[in-house]
Amino acid sequence: EHYSSNGLNGSIPTTLGKLNNLVNLDLEDNLLSGTIPAWLGANTQRNIRLHGNNMTGSISSSLGNLTNLVNFELQKNLLSGPIPAFLAKSRHYELWKLFYPNKLLTLT
Repeated sequence: EHYSSNGLNGSIPTTLGKLNNLVNLDLEDNLLSGTIPAWLGANTQRNIRLHGNNMTGSISSSLGNLTNLVNFELQKNLLSGPIPAFLAKSRHYELWKLFYPNKLLTLT
């Protein structure tokens, strides 16, 4: 689903977690806030684009269940805490885009 640059605000709607076989979730450049929901890890997503929002908190390790994840864009948010091991060990360049400029994230 593509909902980029639509001025969406608030948290990521839980109804998106009920979509089966969601491949692309594109919510970039909105005004979304709150934490990244753990239920994102329950779907078979390939691309998650949440950059350019006001997301806070840490990145859930449950997102490591997304074995087909290729693109995980979280840059330009207010994330904090440790970078989960599944991302720190990733060799996919696209996954590394999540770190800049989330200056509060730490590599453990």
